[in-house]
Amino acid sequence: MTSDVAKKVAITLNDVFTNTYTTNVCNDEAVNTCVTCHGSTGKVNNTATKMRCNSCHTESVGHRIFSDIHYKLMKD
Repeated sequence: MTSDVAKKVAITLNDVFTNTYTTNVCNDEAVNTCVTCHGSTGKVNNTATKMRCNSCHTESVGHRIFSDIHYKLMKD
């Protein structure tokens, strides 16, 4: 098992350094909507992933109440 892990690390590092590495993250429109605020460039900045948020989280009351106004202000 140790040699398998070492092999995978070596392959991954080679891919990273040759700019051929691709991640297995999901990047869809729903994720982009959340990351706008919750990502590293957003005002909330409390997540560093591009996974689908609703696989673990449900929409909060705050999002249901304020999202329409919030998104309109963000676009301006």
